[in-house]
Amino acid sequence: MVRRFFRLALFTVYNIVFGSILFFLLIEIFPDILTVVQLQGIEYYALKKKYVSDPHLVFRRTSYTNRLRFAGDLFKPEYGVKVEKVDYVATYDRDGFRRNSSEPPYDIAVIGDSYIETGESDETTFTEFLKRETDLSVLNRGRGWYGPYQYLEVLKRYVLNLSTKPRYVFFCFFAGNDFEDMKEYENWKAGGQYYFYKDIANQNIIARFRMCDSGCTEVS
Repeated sequence: MVRRFFRLALFTVYNIVFGSILFFLLIEIFPDILTVVQLQGIEYYALKKKYVSDPHLVFRRTSYTNRLRFAGDLFKPEYGVKVEKVDYVATYDRDGFRRNSSEPPYDIAVIGDSYIETGESDETTFTEFLKRETDLSVLNRGRGWYGPYQYLEVLKRYVLNLSTKPRYVFFCFFAGNDFEDMKEYENWKAGGQYYFYKDIANQNIIARFRMCDSGCTEVS
């Protein structure tokens, strides 16, 4: 009886391990499966859905729509303060930046981090408010987790390459974390990790499977 139980247990473990490996390889070969099977609760697939590795920017966002309930970037439940969460809907263009209601040619391009990118909706970002106040065409080039090193690359790649260049470019610095962003970037250039981001593209198949098998986590 005991032997039979252990045999059954080993058979079950074998099937779970073999099945997870097979499923992982299947998605690696056919990544479009992720559009049908939602696995973004797993760190590996959340990173794959949101980010693409980049040799100069660390990562780029993909084009997608982000929906969540948001209580603010400084909210912590342990404070004991009741905060009403708001529905947060953000859509991104093919370059991974927030969509703009403005059309080219742009008068102003705004470069910065999440404080430029973020808005409760596509109509409530800083650049949309700036457009309404100035009646000028404004381009949003903000991206969360970026710092001054990335701002310069964004300028070169996504602003100066426009057929008609903006009249003004705003660099929006945030003393709260831009210095830390620079340290993280230098750490990444030296071969380390940049904040939460794990460079999936440069990991071997075993390392990618281990990351996939590490369980659920929240990716910013």
